Amino acid sequence: MMKGSRKAHLKSAGRVVIKVGTGVLTASGRSLDTRVIQGLVRGIKRLKEERRQVVLVSSGAIGAGMGLLNKDRRPEALADLQACAAVGQGELIHLYNTYFRRRGYLAAQVLLTQDDLHHRGRYLNARNTLMRLLAMNIVPIVNENDTVAVDELKFGDNDLLAGQVAGLVEADLVIILTNVDGLVHHGTGGVLSVVEEITPQLERELIRDEPGQGPGTGGMRSKLKAVRMVTQSGVPAVIANGRDPAVLRKIFTGREAGTLFLAKGTRLSARKRWLGFSMRPGGDVVVDDGACRALTEGGRSLLASGVRAVSGHFGVGDLIRVKDLKGHEFARGLANHTRAQVERIRGMSSAQIRSVLGEGHGPEVIHRDNLVLL
Repeated sequence: MMKGSRKAHLKSAGRVVIKVGTGVLTASGRSLDTRVIQGLVRGIKRLKEERRQVVLVSSGAIGAGMGLLNKDRRPEALADLQACAAVGQGELIHLYNTYFRRRGYLAAQVLLTQDDLHHRGRYLNARNTLMRLLAMNIVPIVNENDTVAVDELKFGDNDLLAGQVAGLVEADLVIILTNVDGLVHHGTGGVLSVVEEITPQLERELIRDEPGQGPGTGGMRSKLKAVRMVTQSGVPAVIANGRDPAVLRKIFTGREAGTLFLAKGTRLSARKRWLGFSMRPGGDVVVDDGACRALTEGGRSLLASGVRAVSGHFGVGDLIRVKDLKGHEFARGLANHTRAQVERIRGMSSAQIRSVLGEGHGPEVIHRDNLVLL
């Protein structure tokens, strides 16, 4: 792909989510590197001068806390991690506020847990807050609320949080800043400029994940998982080196910086992004090949006649996964029936369903308006 066309994919992005990792923000794995933070703030200021809106998803609270508490290694106990986050988060937001104010902008702290985005009401509250901050020309600084989140309610790392925030604010572009130059081909050592699709083969050939190194939790595998979420929503993404103070300018001027991942398909609505990537599924249905084709090629609703197996616990309005006969998940949607009802009517025609469940119960297990293809 030529530079001009690469630039064309990025220049129209009016709302950008930028994620910066702990490895970028901390010096030698502990304590915040103020030079990097100032360079990041300068880059965001330039984007705002170009009339772009920016949401910053920033790691670094635990790394900052480790430095302030003189800890050489990332704590393993949850309470110790939360203590580090509580100490470090104040330092992190203080530095952002200081450097943004010097350049004429206010920053705002927004702390989220997975549970906040799972519940529709809290999801909309978070969305309304972020959208209002952007309208006021304020830079939202988003981080996971590590001081209260427990394992089952955690995003796992801020790469996935950034992907969900992108859906929350309907971003046009996601930039993940890390401490490598992009997606590196380990055979040649070169950085891939453009990736059209993240395939299993690509992951096997290119990823060398090294979990447990340093204060951060994410590796390239988690970044690609977040990128896949974003691109499947119809939004492009970039992975680039955040230690380069000019990286944001390079990205938006079309220069070779990082790896650009092209969007797939049409842009999903904010509601369908929530269904596909934020709401927590309660169960599964396995469907036959005919139902697969009807959903993926025909844009149809999922009918009970195509359901072959049911598992999990769900009620009317709960999110369920849709899998093919090989067990691969390819869609998600809101259930029109309880798990017990779907178990009773699977494989049945409309007439049979009425005789089993009575009038008022249709054949649609998931209506197409409440279905998201993954």
